[in-house]
Amino acid sequence: MECIAEDSETDSCFEVIESWIKSCERDHPDCAQQMTRLLPTRVIDVGKDGKNPRLYESHGEIACYITLSHCWGGKQIITTTKATLEDRKQGITWSSLSKTFQDAVRITQKLGFRYLWVDSLCIVQNDHLDWERESAQMASIYQNSFLTIAATHSADGDGGCFSKRPRSSTDSREIYKGKGVVPAGVIVRRRLPDHRMSVYFDGISSKSPLHSRAWCFQERLLASRTIQYAEDELVWECKTKTWCECMDLDTWHFNTKSFKRHYLESLAAGLEIMGEEWSKIVNLYTARQLSFESDRLPALSGIAKHFQSYGMGSYLAGLWKPLLPRQLLWQVRNCRSARRPLVYRAPSWSWASVEGTDISYAFGGDTSRIPLTTPNVCILDAQCTAKGADPTGQVSDAFLKVSGPLVAASAFVHSNELVDGRAKSYAIERGDQRYVFQPDFPFFEETKSGLPQAPVYCLQISTANYGFQPPMPYGYSESHSLVLARSLRVPDAYERVGFLAQSNLEEAAQLYRDAEDTVLTIV
Repeated sequence: MECIAEDSETDSCFEVIESWIKSCERDHPDCAQQMTRLLPTRVIDVGKDGKNPRLYESHGEIACYITLSHCWGGKQIITTTKATLEDRKQGITWSSLSKTFQDAVRITQKLGFRYLWVDSLCIVQNDHLDWERESAQMASIYQNSFLTIAATHSADGDGGCFSKRPRSSTDSREIYKGKGVVPAGVIVRRRLPDHRMSVYFDGISSKSPLHSRAWCFQERLLASRTIQYAEDELVWECKTKTWCECMDLDTWHFNTKSFKRHYLESLAAGLEIMGEEWSKIVNLYTARQLSFESDRLPALSGIAKHFQSYGMGSYLAGLWKPLLPRQLLWQVRNCRSARRPLVYRAPSWSWASVEGTDISYAFGGDTSRIPLTTPNVCILDAQCTAKGADPTGQVSDAFLKVSGPLVAASAFVHSNELVDGRAKSYAIERGDQRYVFQPDFPFFEETKSGLPQAPVYCLQISTANYGFQPPMPYGYSESHSLVLARSLRVPDAYERVGFLAQSNLEEAAQLYRDAEDTVLTIV
């Protein structure tokens, strides 16, 4: 157990960071294998103590630079606009910088680096073309940076990077003093709350404001090295190791793999494992917040490009074409809070078409179940049209053409009990049979009396019969279907409105008893 400094701005903390950097450069070949560090379009030249930093436009130079990951928050922070671009090049007054930006400049200077990249200053915020071009480069900007500073505990620019640690984090007590030739003793300290470990929760509390933000999720995953300025201590994360001030997190709790290491190993493990990893990423990403829902796809664009660089194939508004139709089997966690955006954002068959809830996949990322699954649809065509210059960013239109078993049915509110004015459960009715399903959003009005029905269609995507699968003491089967409705936007097309999972294949056979293979377009 190591001592925790009372303030993360102390020289001892910088000595810890420098020791981590030296260890990483010396002992981690995977971290050393990075692309040449071409400077981004713009960086902040931090200068030296006593001299104001300035915005510098690069000219193809190769140099080391540091990136900042931070929460913008509700308070206005300094930005670069068309009107201020030339002034920023001349110099940025120290007092105009937020506390977080001031701390990031100090850290950059203290570690001996000249250049710092900060999104709000290095991207012209009111220039749509510049924002689109630079945000599309986010993957390479964070991957090529030498180090990312993460203002983990700060909810906005006033929070800063540095923090004074609570005494309960730094105080230690000797509870036993050994005797004999070799002195020994037991010293204890309160266990830090950030040390709850799992593959996707590696020593940084999910309650930290930075980790609740969708853009910062991408920045953390793509960064080559990150130093997390958490409230209680510093945490280091690179491609190989995770360290903190008090212990080596990478060897704690049965050698659980770090967030970044597990992600990188998955990318090198083949298409099926990459698909499993993507389903987990979608779940983690959609649970995080965006200030602008129009960023739903752009804030994941860098990770999508990283997947493509490992051979993932064509990207379709948050889904992967080589893994269709399985990638269609997503479902919302909470349909009562889910909603469709007022402005078109993605095709209805993409999880990006829904906001207000996180997304999970039917397989739960379990690739062992995939070979036992039989697809019931044939993908005839799938196309996406990018809205701008970024092929993995916003989309303006898309369609999916499939052939598969389709039946007409009715959707209705299954229960009169309302929660927050919305129904608690929904069902599909066909003939005298009813099947509970999960809407993607409340797509028809609900009242306590005269519960309405809506005409829908069920398209069976896949069936599976797993038989006996240890450690389960019994067999398991399931059928997965999309619930569709006629599109009001595109003539002769359908839109996805829900997801139907049936664990009884006999019931599924009853639902599709007289289904005909139909060619249809889903938009």
